[in-house]
Amino acid sequence: MEAEPVPQEEIKQSRKISEKFEHAINLFEVLATQYPNTTGVEVIGSTYEGEKLISMVVKVCFSKTDLSKFEPRIHSNLYNVNITTGEVTKLNDIPTAEPKDKQVVAKTKRNSEMILIKTEPKNDKALYLEHWTSGGYQISLKLVDCGAIYNHPVFGGISWSKNNDKITFIAEKKPNEAFTPYWDNESKKPMTDEEAKKDAKVPHNYRKWLYNDRKGTQINNFGETLTDKKHPVMVVYDLELRKITIIDIQEFRQNGNIDTGEFDDVYPAHPIFDQSGEGIVFHGYNLPIDKLGLNFCLNKPTKLYHLKAYSQPEKAKKENGTSEEPQEDSEPFKYDIETLTEEFYFAGFPKFSDDYKYLSYFGSKEEFITHGTCLELNVIKNFGKDNQENYNVIKRDLEIDNEFSGLFGFHDNYDEAKFIKGTSKLLFNTCNKGKEILVLIDVEEKTYKVLTNPDMNTNDFIILKKIQEDYAFVASSSFNEPASLYLLSGFTDDIPKWTKICQISGKNDFFDSIMSNVKVDTLTTEEGAEGYFIRVVDEEKKIFDQQKRPTILIVHGGPHGSFPFNAFLKEKLLWMALGYNLFSVNYRGSLGYGLKFAESLSGKVFTMDVDDSLNLFQQCIDTFASEIDQTRLGIYGGSHGGFLTCSIISHPDWVDRFSAACIWNPVTAMHATVTFSDIPDWHYSVACNKPNTWILSREDVLEMYDKSPISRVENVKTPSLFIIGGDDRRCPDKQGLHFYKGLKQIGVETDLHYYPNDGHAIPSLEQNIDAMMNMIRWWVDHL
Repeated sequence: MEAEPVPQEEIKQSRKISEKFEHAINLFEVLATQYPNTTGVEVIGSTYEGEKLISMVVKVCFSKTDLSKFEPRIHSNLYNVNITTGEVTKLNDIPTAEPKDKQVVAKTKRNSEMILIKTEPKNDKALYLEHWTSGGYQISLKLVDCGAIYNHPVFGGISWSKNNDKITFIAEKKPNEAFTPYWDNESKKPMTDEEAKKDAKVPHNYRKWLYNDRKGTQINNFGETLTDKKHPVMVVYDLELRKITIIDIQEFRQNGNIDTGEFDDVYPAHPIFDQSGEGIVFHGYNLPIDKLGLNFCLNKPTKLYHLKAYSQPEKAKKENGTSEEPQEDSEPFKYDIETLTEEFYFAGFPKFSDDYKYLSYFGSKEEFITHGTCLELNVIKNFGKDNQENYNVIKRDLEIDNEFSGLFGFHDNYDEAKFIKGTSKLLFNTCNKGKEILVLIDVEEKTYKVLTNPDMNTNDFIILKKIQEDYAFVASSSFNEPASLYLLSGFTDDIPKWTKICQISGKNDFFDSIMSNVKVDTLTTEEGAEGYFIRVVDEEKKIFDQQKRPTILIVHGGPHGSFPFNAFLKEKLLWMALGYNLFSVNYRGSLGYGLKFAESLSGKVFTMDVDDSLNLFQQCIDTFASEIDQTRLGIYGGSHGGFLTCSIISHPDWVDRFSAACIWNPVTAMHATVTFSDIPDWHYSVACNKPNTWILSREDVLEMYDKSPISRVENVKTPSLFIIGGDDRRCPDKQGLHFYKGLKQIGVETDLHYYPNDGHAIPSLEQNIDAMMNMIRWWVDHL
């Protein structure tokens, strides 16, 4: 029996889809290879007249994607910047290929000193500290008592002492031998044949390995992206003495060097030296019972501490038996650690001004349960002196303003903030009503100023790249202008000077035509939620053959995050270049709209965030009916955005509205994931409006179930694509997998792409590209 011929219309449609997807691949290759990202910027030379800076040589590193090997290719350019005239000269015609030195895990420079933290070529678990000066290599010391350096915004980077003779940082405590089984060959150095023969003749005491009360002890980690971090210690390297000191708060407590109680569950982060160079100010995460996920989660009790002297006096060392045998009746040496912010629920990210007159920190006296929030800025003036003064500079609960509504952000924002040398001014990157802005705060005058790029309009998207001495580097872009790198100088003046160094992203005629025709319209609700209709206006149909085009609703994650409508984002640009309109939403609970707005969502997910998103989207459809094809609507979200996507496509009033959904690592059943996510506190906050508890009640379970998409999965009709990371600790893979299987059971068209070794963001380059291209294929097939 002959098969029936395929209708010509289906063949044409199939060819059209194949051609469009081939077009998408070509566009993606252009973005990957012609539009680089910056990976670093540093000043490698400066010219002064007296104390006045005249010019500098700036090295900028760029990264492009090698699609044949799925790896980044790093290159650098050198630029001479004349501070006085603003003239910039590129010093190299051909970019310099940067070597891939995988051994260097951290690097810091101050004046003529440079420190490298490196792994051993044949053993990436062995760490060495290399000390270099203007005279070249000085010494290499093995970090025998600590493991990997953290060097992460959650725990801070490397800081220098005032006299540039010491550095301090956070690293992993080297595991005690008690936690390593005798038969674990990886823990033992391989023996030579001769050593093995000698070893065979030596009787071993296996009995000590048969019972060890610490061998099975669980040591938890700090969650998603921080799974290799379990026991943080502070490390100090003295450049003059060439000596390494390990400061372990937990060990201090166990040895009686500090009193038990207050420091039982304190994990240090962001250490900086005080003015003496002997004391260290740091913030400590207080996590009783068990560790919780920290990345993108500020809602953990955190206080500021001052360790007044990090090393024991020689007399104390001898009494403790460090240089001599211990005395049986000797008292352990007591370290003096002062709690600086007793009345605060959260206080962290300490920063000293270069003259040590001001110690700033971000904090909140009130407990907050939202994972993201607005923090206040406080200062301790004349720290440690008789005339010490504590005061507030920026409050948490500011009035919502089109220019500035508070200090919002996560660890990277607060970590990057620093004082400008020679001033009382602190530079901070925050979000405000869907934009990333730069704020200059004078802690002495208690005033602030929002800095805008004079080359751009007020909608520019500014990312702080680096603060060095008395200047800063920022990337400035907009939704229709690729990013450029700028030098900011002259902070003692009323308005700092902006000097454009280079354009980061490349140029392409087709994408230039797309960007030049991008338009954004903002829609609002009475409650203050905002939506942004972003599309290519092509009334004469020079780019696209249709006036009404498919539209994708984008719902951001968090929920306490923000969609930056003014950012130059490659993914967003690619979707628009393929003919899709975009509509993004900052629903209630988003950051950048004031403190009350951010906290209003607690206990109200599944209703408030869904209602805001759908009300704004319907408003967009009604307002721009001439530009939107209502038969081709899509929706996309990841993390909490995945939660929202599943909630929206199962909404009784919208089950027939969407033609496609892409869902990236979602939460779908809070009552289940609360027991194995790295942030159980998130579940209690968004569903129950209460702090974390380890006692899960029947009422909690019911409330979480009732506010989860799984409670109405049987409503879904939308063809749905799932992107799932098998090693996701935040929204574990079983969540998305279970919802996917539910859709299959009720006969909904669905597909799944599973990446077993990747976490929440699918960070592996090849897998991430695969996920993005599969989403595009889903749009092409269904919209």
